[in-house]
Amino acid sequence: MGTSKKLVHGIFWDYDGTLADTRIKNLNVTRKLVKDLSGKNYQDIPALSTIENYTEAIRSSRDWFELYKKHFGFNSELIDEAGKYWTEYQQNDNTLIDLFPGMSSVIQSFNHLPQAVVSMNAKDTITDNLERNGVLPYFKMIVGYEEVDIKRQKPKPDGLLYCIDQLSIPDSGVLIYIGDHETDMQCAYNANVKLEKSGRNLKVVSIAALYSDGQAPNGWQFQPDYTAYHVKDIAGIVNNFQVR
Repeated sequence: MGTSKKLVHGIFWDYDGTLADTRIKNLNVTRKLVKDLSGKNYQDIPALSTIENYTEAIRSSRDWFELYKKHFGFNSELIDEAGKYWTEYQQNDNTLIDLFPGMSSVIQSFNHLPQAVVSMNAKDTITDNLERNGVLPYFKMIVGYEEVDIKRQKPKPDGLLYCIDQLSIPDSGVLIYIGDHETDMQCAYNANVKLEKSGRNLKVVSIAALYSDGQAPNGWQFQPDYTAYHVKDIAGIVNNFQVR
């Protein structure tokens, strides 16, 4: 890749399926949200009938717009309504979310680097959970979907680039972005296109977090630079680079 000796300037994380296993909570929230907005019972929607089906539906969808349209039968108006109410429904659901085993240690091992979250979940939801798990002080910034126009969410790179600019990341070196979905890999790719066009010599290196379901990214059009099948793999990958 030609980036192995460049200096790492920061670690940016996706949230759902990357830092925390949020599938059960998100399934509970989605079931209630879909019922309230459309009147459909989750038992009648295959993608919401089991956690396995829900996980596969997310994995096979490019983004949450496609998830709601393809698997829940929502039109554009209902999808916009779901986006408006997502945070409220998340906050009203009491399902506790833990970080993936070993994740706290990995986060703490990067305490010498700026860390941030770039996610399509709600900022308050992410902040509350990171605080409950004792790792919030390690993060300099959290970008939730509220900070990015609904039409500019991942895989568009706006959230990631906004975070880079706010944290004053240098124009030369490497930034690590870790996510569990092809959308995250495409976001990293799109960010690199924008960075190159702007003349910045900053490379976003992508890591696919595959420890949630262990499935390889076969068939992904946008392949990751690295894959992590275990949480501890992330530290090993980052240590291949020059760190401050």
